[in-house]
Amino acid sequence: MSMNALVVDGDATARVMVRRILVRDFACDITEVDNGLDALDQLSEKQFGFMLLDPELPVIDGFRVLEAVRRTPEHQSLPVLIMTRQRDEAAVRKLAELGISDYLIKPLEATLTGARLSKLIGATGQANGGNGPANDHKRIPTLQPGASVMIVDGSSDFRQLFADALGEAATVTPVDSGVQALKRCKQVAPAAVFIGNELGVLHRDLLVSELRRIPAMFESLIIGIVEEDELETASQDTRWSSVVLRADTSQALSQKTSRFFDSQRPLDTVLRAHPS
Repeated sequence: MSMNALVVDGDATARVMVRRILVRDFACDITEVDNGLDALDQLSEKQFGFMLLDPELPVIDGFRVLEAVRRTPEHQSLPVLIMTRQRDEAAVRKLAELGISDYLIKPLEATLTGARLSKLIGATGQANGGNGPANDHKRIPTLQPGASVMIVDGSSDFRQLFADALGEAATVTPVDSGVQALKRCKQVAPAAVFIGNELGVLHRDLLVSELRRIPAMFESLIIGIVEEDELETASQDTRWSSVVLRADTSQALSQKTSRFFDSQRPLDTVLRAHPS
């Protein structure tokens, strides 16, 4: 069940970032406004699971929006995450007294923002009896047939295995290092990047962080290819769209990656690419 989120921020760049994270990772329904008056108008018309709020808003500032929210019985317990450049101690104290769930300093950084949203949404879902989306139930968008996919791995054999596994389902670009992957993604963002091992100086952990900083990559899938002993830790890392276990046959890889592709892709395409 999707959760309704109200995003109130005069900064269009910040709204774009949080919208992409909320839609891509948590399947939220988003309502966006850029001033406090419109925020109050939306709150009077709809029920929201939580609100993201910048205190420095035009027309009616975010402090007064939050005061109005806390004085309204139906919104008194609405979770509110603050997004602001404000570092003044008195202002922060005032916000805390009005009741906020968390606080993010601008400029927003994608990895930290995703982690804080995951925490907020997880807590909100539990408070609502588990009806909100949880971090371990991310909605993973599917890739269309022929989508551009990058495989980044230090092993040429594994890169070839991966390309064979996807067959005609995607257009695969093999890359052998983290540095080259980052350079290419800065030029043209693929629909998905699968990141394996032995990437050189820009290793997997650094690469996923750098990719998350590229605005054009906000809607791309970034998927870790991990060993079994890494799976639990990697699955908790909000920087990944998802993770899959490394496999040593094209058939096994095809099965593990099939969930990322349009369910209507022809089965015979896969079968032709992987004869038994």
